[in-house]
Order: sequence, then structure tokens, then C-alpha cells
Amino acid sequence: MSLVALAIRACTYLALRGATWAGDCVYESKLEPIDVIVQAETQPFITIAIDEASGEPKGHGASLLAAVDRLLLVIEIAVGVRALAEDGSTIIGVPPTDRGLEWTMDILVRQVMRALSTNPTWGDLWRRFRMELNGIRLLRGGAVDGERYAARQIVFDLHPVSDPDVGIIPASGSLWGTFIAALRGLDAADPELAEYRALADLIEAEIAEPHGIGSWQIVAARLGLARQSARALGIVPEGDGMLDGEAALVAVVEMDHGGGAIVVVDEARTDEIWPGHGPEAPQ
Repeated sequence: MSLVALAIRACTYLALRGATWAGDCVYESKLEPIDVIVQAETQPFITIAIDEASGEPKGHGASLLAAVDRLLLVIEIAVGVRALAEDGSTIIGVPPTDRGLEWTMDILVRQVMRALSTNPTWGDLWRRFRMELNGIRLLRGGAVDGERYAARQIVFDLHPVSDPDVGIIPASGSLWGTFIAALRGLDAADPELAEYRALADLIEAEIAEPHGIGSWQIVAARLGLARQSARALGIVPEGDGMLDGEAALVAVVEMDHGGGAIVVVDEARTDEIWPGHGPEAPQ
């Protein structure tokens, strides 16, 4: 989706893990539906996912790195229990709601909100990444044959920050620099957290790796400009800021002679069409 979507999911997971009655039964981007996950759990659990990302870039120079301006973050909560069937077999599932389970779900929702609002590291980063909160919806997680079940969805409609620019190492005090440093500070002895420590290197490499991109191209990407527009604004340096091997490409011209036929003219054919002006012409 985007780096900011990844960051928001990670911050949500790290803020909620161990902060609610679900304990460590918190899962990021779990693909199985609740009735499958619950087979492995006999206590409350939480799943985290981003179900939708969208944006409405405006103007000719809209940047793709700033294109996503809306994310739907879905936090799903359920309570799993074991029940004994009449034949003595054990049935695992999401229990139908009763007063006690409703109380449990209400308190779990409150604990989620509290963790995201007060966690000094991951809750703070979560709030910085989401920038604006457009709305919240609380939905029941499911129903079968008209019977409601002890599962809830919290849907956050978020306006996130833009993805970071390319080819720039995040400064230590910046949002992305702080996020990467916090990931690296996680407990390496915890297998789950160790994966997030490794994530720091992946994110930093993706942001900082220039891939042969020059500084003027970073600026053009930020502004969503094509080369011609960047050149007109004086962003492209002298020599067109061309990369190695690029000069031969821009020396090719397509000429339409009106009948729909395209004639490709490069430096080698210039002298045929315009004698004395080819690459071998005297200067």
C-alpha cells in the first residue's frame, strides 16, 4: 500500500500488544477470519488491518508519494471460549453475546482507545502518522442466523502523513527517523519484536536508497513534475541533469508527417535530412 500504511499498522500493533485484556494475542495483518483465528485462542484477541487506502491527487503536478490521503484502519476484537458439547466433544468458537461478554467488549474497546491515546512511544507515533482523525465507527464483528456474537470492529478513518521523499536519509529527530530508532530499540530477545527491529532496516533502505536518483529528481518527484516542467521551473541543472546513458535517449526525435506515419530521427540520420548539421558536421 505505502510506507505510511505499514508504519500505522506497526505502531498500532506495538501500542496494543500487552496493553489490553488480550495480552500478547494481538495480530497484525492476519488473513484468517475471526472464526478461524478463534480456534487457536481461548481469550480475547485483537487483529489489525488496513482495509482501504485512497486519495484524490489534484493538479497536474500531483505527487504520487502524497497521493494517499485516506486510510481505513480496522481493529477487530473478539472473545474466544471453549464450550462442551452434549456429546462430550470440545467446541471452540466466538461465543454469543450476553451481559458479561458485552461488558468485556466495551472495556476492551476502551483499553484500545486508551493505549492509542496514552502510549508514550507507539501511541505518540501513531498520532503523528495519522495526522487527522476523520471519524470512528464501532461495528459488531458478525452474526449467524440472527444471533449476535462477541466481536467488535473499530474502524478509524485516518488522514495520514505523506510517504517520505526518496533518496533522503531520515534525520534523527524527524518522524521517520524517530520511528526507525524506536523499532531498533525493541527487545531483540522477543521473536515477535525482533521482526519489527528488522523492519527498521528495510524501511530506512527503501527511503534512503537513491537508485541513481539526483537531488533535482527528488525535488521533481516531491512536486509531481515531469522533466519538461522541472526544466521550465529551473529545477533541472545545467546539462539537463541527465543520468549516464540517458543522452542517447533524448537525442531521438519523432516526426509525424501528417499521414499518421512516425519517422524516428536520431543523430546518425540528422545529416541525411539536414546536410551539414549531423554529428560529423564542422563546428
